[in-house]
Formats: sequence, C-alpha cells, structure tokens
Amino acid sequence: MANINQLPYYLINNTYKTNQIAKFLLKKVKKLLKEKCPYHYLVFQRKDKMLKIIQDKSKKYPYFLRFDIEKYYPSINHEILLDILRKILKSRQGQKLLKTEILPFLNKIGIQNKGLPLGNYLSYVLAGIYLLPLDIKLIKLNKPFLRVQDDYLVFCKNKKEPERILKEIIEPELNKLELKININKLNSGKFHQNPVEFMGFKYYAGVFTISKQKIEEFKKKIVFLTHLNSSKQHKIIKLSNNKNKNDNSHLFSAIAGNKWKKGNSGKEKIKIKATIKKLNNKILGFGHYYKLASCKQDFEKLDAFIRQRLRRYISRNKDSKNRLGNLILTNEAIKSMGLKSLTDIYTKYATKNGHILRKTNKKKRKIGNEKKSDFLRKSDFLTDNYYEKAMLQQLQELTKNVRQMKNKVDKILPR
Repeated sequence: MANINQLPYYLINNTYKTNQIAKFLLKKVKKLLKEKCPYHYLVFQRKDKMLKIIQDKSKKYPYFLRFDIEKYYPSINHEILLDILRKILKSRQGQKLLKTEILPFLNKIGIQNKGLPLGNYLSYVLAGIYLLPLDIKLIKLNKPFLRVQDDYLVFCKNKKEPERILKEIIEPELNKLELKININKLNSGKFHQNPVEFMGFKYYAGVFTISKQKIEEFKKKIVFLTHLNSSKQHKIIKLSNNKNKNDNSHLFSAIAGNKWKKGNSGKEKIKIKATIKKLNNKILGFGHYYKLASCKQDFEKLDAFIRQRLRRYISRNKDSKNRLGNLILTNEAIKSMGLKSLTDIYTKYATKNGHILRKTNKKKRKIGNEKKSDFLRKSDFLTDNYYEKAMLQQLQELTKNVRQMKNKVDKILPR
C-alpha cells in the first residue's frame, strides 16, 4: 500500500488564488445542492445538526449502510473530474476558470492524471465535487444519506435494502468514477442493534459516544508531544536547592514560567510551557469536537492520561534526585501551570446547553416551585459526585506524597 505522505502531490500548499477558486466553486455547488440536499456537508457543516439528523432518521429508517472510499484522494481521476466540472461551470466565467486555473492546477499534481493534494482547500472542494454524481443519484431515488468527504451513511427502511442499494446504485456509480469501496469500513445493520461509526462518533442504541479509534489516535498524539528521547532529557530545578523545604513556589514558577537552569551543559531549556501550549491545542480541538457526545467518563480518563504523561515529561531525567519534583505535581499544581481539561469543556457545555444527544426523560417533576428535568437532576448529582471523587483522589495523592517525602528525609537525616 502506498504511503500517502510520500506521494509527490502531498505538499501542495494553499495560496490566495487557489482559495478564491475554491470559494467560487463552492458557491456554485451550494446553489445546486441547497434545495435538493440541504444537509449535504458542502452546504453546511454543523456537526450537531448532522448528529440530530442521524437520531431523527434512525427512527423512520431503522437500517443503515455505512461505507467509505479506498485511497480516495490518490484515486481521483482528473479527466472524470474535469467532465463533472464542465457540467457545473456552464457560464463563460466558469469555462474560463476551468481552462486558465483549474486545468493548470491539476497538471502540476498527481501521478498518471490521478490524485489531489492533501491539506489544500481547493482539493477539499474538488474532492467534494467528484462524488456528486453518486450523491445526485441517491437524491433522485429518494434514498436519504449523510456524507462527509468520502464517508457515507445511507438510511434504509428494511434489512435487504442496504445490499440492494450497494449493488444496484453505489457500486455501478463508483465504477464510473474509477473508485473502490474500502472493504474494511463497509458496514450495515440495524441502528438500535448494531453500532455504527460516523464522523468519529459511535452511535448505538440512541446514544453517541466517541469512537475507540479516535480515542487511541488522540492518545498517540499526546504521547508524541510528551515523549522524551535520551538525548532530550529536560531537567528541573532540584527541590534540594531550596533552603526552605516546605516552600515549593520556586518549582512552580520555574515550570510555569518556562525558566531554565544552567546545569552541567548550561544550555538545556525546560520547554514545559511550550509543551503545555501544544497539549492545550490538542485538548481544545478534541474537546470541542466531541463535547456533543456522552463522553464524560472518556474525558475524565483522557484527562488523567494527559496529566500522567505530563508528570512523566516533567520529572524524567538522568538524575534520579530530580524525580523528587514529581511528588508535588498534584492535579491542582498541573492545572495552575495552565493545562486545559476535557472534563471542564464537557461540563461547561452540558451546563450551558443541556445534552441534546443523550436520551432524556421528557416528563418534568416539580421540585418546590421549580420544574427540573430528570437529566438535569442526574447531571447535578454526577457533577457533585465528580468533585467529591476528585477531592478524595487528590487527598489520597497528597498523603502518598507526604509519606514518600518523609521516607526520603529519614534516609538522608541521621537518627
């Protein structure tokens, strides 16, 4: 299997001109799709609306067909793409743009007139346009579906319909486009009996959770950011350097302020602040994307994993004495360094908006003079329970740290 990252068309960057062409094409496509398929991903990209559509459609259409395209971007045929564009760009301006801009763009890239560059806005729009013949076919036959790039979720009324749609509609259209289905991602079943993954979410029994694959991918990114090679050990200021053993403020300020100590080499910086900033970028992106799901437990576990990796990153070095600094890296200490929390993102969203994607009891009960839904009462209980659990864990961690410190002091000081 070819490595996409090594293909020659991978590093084509965005330019002002390509972005303007992409916006022009997108405007034309939106006019075409707005009436026929208003929930198409090229028309709007509200993931909360898409997830709501899945919930609503799964009631009327209990069965599904899920698939995506094998090596989609590398497989896009330039000649077929140009034929599709000619049907969309019928005006003089469109035809001129096709000859003077899009055709030269395609000629610069690809292997044997195939392939589009990744990470390019114009490629994103062209890739969206390439599968429009299949989309229009499904729309004409009144087969409801959702699509994000090359990922499809087709809603079906009965058990036999997924196989029939696949053989009679999808496969013939894909053959015309010289595309193949990714067999590993081909899936069909019943919504309330079989889990289905779409847009990184797993939908099962009316509830959205985070796909395990996406959780593992996120953890790999965290490991990459907090990985230390033997040649890149970051040293922290020794706790023993401080005259007052009870005052740990110097360590916090050194870590949070990205200060560095002149050690044996005199040039090794502590890049904790920069690492935390990179971690926060990943946390904010992942958290705000998946906060719509029922993911509180997953977020709590991931927060614990991130803190564990950060502790290891800070404390790991060749000098074993420096590991003493790890003893004071409590959850509060790490939070004071500026590390964001996935759980905080989820809690803030759930408190402000409620949870639109969780099954809730619509019947409200009176509590005093106020009405409170079952979900809100449960949410309050879970929030209180979470803080109690967090405080208990922190207290246990502090107790353990004090014991370890006492043991080290006993070994150093003579009795």
